[in-house]
Amino acid sequence: MAKPTDSRPAWLRGAVLASVVLMTLVLALRWSGFSINRKSLDLDRRERDATVFLAHMEEALAGRDIAGLERFFSPLFRGKPLGLADLSREQLWELDDGRQIVPMRQVIPGAVHPAAAVAEWRRYLEKIEVIEGVRLSLEDLGGHGDSEMVAVVAFELMGTVSASGRGATPDARRSVVDRALIRLGFVYCDEGDLRLRRSSTIEGARTLTPQARLAETG
Repeated sequence: MAKPTDSRPAWLRGAVLASVVLMTLVLALRWSGFSINRKSLDLDRRERDATVFLAHMEEALAGRDIAGLERFFSPLFRGKPLGLADLSREQLWELDDGRQIVPMRQVIPGAVHPAAAVAEWRRYLEKIEVIEGVRLSLEDLGGHGDSEMVAVVAFELMGTVSASGRGATPDARRSVVDRALIRLGFVYCDEGDLRLRRSSTIEGARTLTPQARLAETG
């Protein structure tokens, strides 16, 4: 039995084929654009949520609100000590202008739970006599999975420390600037808010300047 033949002119068959191909491309581009736009919206939302989270954490740190800090951590938090409360002066660098640089390092191995992480922040803040300012800024929002996103955050605290505690003489006080890059892992809780899932220090250092020296140069 002979196969049916397409009686349409060749030019018409070509036009129909071109229309089908064009429609397929249009649909593919629309879907691709929708997917890219959705990813862009998701990224904008994550950046916004992370920025708001960090602003609230700044306020808690600047106000020494230790109880308030607890709400930033997920019950599943497993992080590394940041090294902020255990700065070692063994590697202190003396600069010609009188400043001292103390690098941050992790002195306690292993993972810590939420209570230990909050305790480290408490011990750190207790050693700062006067807090002049705290800054947590989002430097990079990198890879993320369905349940966790990872960010690099710049931490900075400016204030005053004393070699002999509160009430020390002005000569014993030093202006301090602590700076660190910290890697944070965030998760969304059931209420839709962000919580910390993990944390670790990438690098950091403390800069100390005798206040007497600042008065001389000021």
